[in-house]
Amino acid sequence: MDIKQVLTLRNLHSNIVHQCHFQMLLPHLMEHVVFSREDYPLCHKDCIHLGDEILFVLPTKGPQAFNYFVRALEETKQNSRSLSPTGHQTLG
Repeated sequence: MDIKQVLTLRNLHSNIVHQCHFQMLLPHLMEHVVFSREDYPLCHKDCIHLGDEILFVLPTKGPQAFNYFVRALEETKQNSRSLSPTGHQTLG
């Protein structure tokens, strides 16, 4: 994940945590191998702590982690536009 993406997650952390349904996102992130079975204990946290944990760990999950996070938001019909300063997030 590049520094711009990390900063985007940090700047929008509070909004993302309170607006996203992380229990819906986690299966998509596991499907795209952003999170693995080793990360399974994340699944047992309450919703707000789960969101915090995912957002803190996400930058350590490789260069495509942000793009897969945005894709998971789209696949679960959650707003991903706020993750881009222009309001349009590309996945490539």
